[in-house]
Formats: sequence, structure tokens, C-alpha cells
Amino acid sequence: MDARFHAMLEAYRQGMKQAERDASKRVTLRDWLARLWPREPALQFAVAVVLFAAGLLLGPSLAKYRQNQATADGMNDRALAQLRDEVASMKQLVTLSLLQQQSASDRLRGVEWSYRLAQPDEQVLSALLRALDSDPNVNVRLAAVDALHQFGTDGTVRKGLLRSLAAQRSPLVQFELINLMVELKEKGSVPVLKELSQRPDLDPTVRERAEWGLQKLG
Repeated sequence: MDARFHAMLEAYRQGMKQAERDASKRVTLRDWLARLWPREPALQFAVAVVLFAAGLLLGPSLAKYRQNQATADGMNDRALAQLRDEVASMKQLVTLSLLQQQSASDRLRGVEWSYRLAQPDEQVLSALLRALDSDPNVNVRLAAVDALHQFGTDGTVRKGLLRSLAAQRSPLVQFELINLMVELKEKGSVPVLKELSQRPDLDPTVRERAEWGLQKLG
């Protein structure tokens, strides 16, 4: 038992020595920074002055860099906005050019191009209304009705649709215009629908549709 006790005591001592050696090898971040920081007050003051001066020099540079970055981002945004405006103008010009062509297929393409315009200008809307009123091809007029539907909230478009409904001679176009008036809930079309429903020379299908429109709009 005595021998075992001394053996255990010796093992405990060796373990403590090994632990001390391991602890001496571990250097924490705090210890490392403490070693870097000078111990003499004069040197500490000098290092503090250097760090302060570095902050004064680097601060404006960083601020200027951020300002330049913000300016560059603003210029990019303006360039993108200008590019979008130019693309929109190009679409307007293509639409107008196609609507003025001699070929009915080209004019149909012009009507199709109007769907690509988020907000067409007055010229495009006027061209679509002219196509609805007087294009010699009925298919172009029908396509114009569908295209103008997407701009039905525009006051000029609504007035043009009402004017066209009263003046149309094509039963197909009249039929579609009545449907559009109902979809837009255009109360201003009621007098025109009454007049159409009482015309004896009107196509019976259109006259019935006018009566249906009156019931829907009340």
C-alpha cells in the first residue's frame, strides 16, 4: 500500500508539471496584445498619437470613397432610366409607323405593338382610335377595340370609344364595342345604346346586344 501511494503521488506530480507546461504554451489574444503594447508611458503616448493621426487621414478618404460610390450608383440609375425612356420612345415610333402602313397585316402588327407600351402617348392613342373609326379592314378595327381595352381608364379613349360606337357601320365592331362598354361599366354609353336598340335598320344581333348592354348598365 505504501508503494502504491508513492506511485500515485509521483503520477500526480508529473501530471501537474505537464499541465503547467501546457498552460505556458497557450497564449491568449489578450496576452498577445499586451505584449505588443509598449510598457513605457512615453511610448504608449506616441503610439496613441500615431493611431489618432492615422484615423484623421483615413477617415476623409473612406468618406470620399463612399460618396464616390453613391455618386456612381446614382449615375447608373439615371443611365438606366434614360435607357428605359429611349426604349419606350422607340416602341411608340414603331407602333405609329406600322399603323400608318398600306398593308393591313402591317397595321395589325402596329396594333399588336401597342400592347408593349406601358403608357402610350397621345399620338399612339389617336392612331388607334383612327384605326377603330376608319380603317378599311374590319380585322384591324376589331384588333383596335381589343387594344384600346387596356387603356379604358383614359378619358380620351372612353370618349373616342363612345364616338366610334355611335358612328360604326360594321356589325362585328359594334358588337365588340357594346361588350367593351359593359366591361368598362361606361354609363355614358347608355344614350347611345338606347338609340342603337331603336334603329330598325340595325343588324338584329347588334340591336339585341344593345338591349343587353342597357340591362347590364341599368
